[in-house]
Amino acid sequence: MRRRPSFRHDNDLQKEFRRVNKLVQNKQSRLRVNKGLEVSDVQTEKYQTFNSRKDIEKYLDKMGDFLERSADFKVKNEKDVELQYSDIKEIEKVLGRVNKQKEKQWEQVKDLPFTHRGKPTSMTVEQRANPIFGMGDPRFEGLKKVEFDPNKFQSLKAFQNRHKEIMDVYGDGKYLNKLNELYRDNYLKAIDNNLGYAAKHLRDFIKKMPLRDFIQMYYTEGNADIGFIYDKLAVQSRVNELERVWGAEKDV
Repeated sequence: MRRRPSFRHDNDLQKEFRRVNKLVQNKQSRLRVNKGLEVSDVQTEKYQTFNSRKDIEKYLDKMGDFLERSADFKVKNEKDVELQYSDIKEIEKVLGRVNKQKEKQWEQVKDLPFTHRGKPTSMTVEQRANPIFGMGDPRFEGLKKVEFDPNKFQSLKAFQNRHKEIMDVYGDGKYLNKLNELYRDNYLKAIDNNLGYAAKHLRDFIKKMPLRDFIQMYYTEGNADIGFIYDKLAVQSRVNELERVWGAEKDV
């Protein structure tokens, strides 16, 4: 029976060792170049430093675990703060999902004409949202991409606080739907507080609208906002105008 060569002279083992080391170094390099992160608890070693085949195989197993897509390990950011990579991946996954939702809703409205009192203006929604051409309308803030850079944190505590905040706000995957519901709830409260019973028909109409139709009007109409009005005659006039804007005129 042919004996296995000494691990020092086992060419196949050496090739496998070099192959795995190269893959590990490539992964470390990608994290360094693409994210500015330095792997802090996984380091490659030289073949000559090992004293037995068993130790080499144990090392190869460890490096193999690191190469798995699901691997977790510690990294240091550009501020030399050590972070858990699984936490970074979790944040990126959650924000990737919510940013896709935001982008989808933005694509649905950005090319629509921005109206005033139900009539088209010279601007699209995208132009209205632009602080240069329009007015930087704050109603579009909720559709902005949520940015995340692990390198900006100067302490582990600051990172952990941001991690918790992101998970609390976006973690359930329903952020945009909840935001849209909040916009409508706030609008209905504004009707109650500022227009009162005179706007009951308008309130009932908006409450029954499909949420998507409400949101489209929310982003495209410039004269749908509700402010406090002291004069009762002015209240009724404003209610009538809003009913026209929303297409909620009472049947005669």
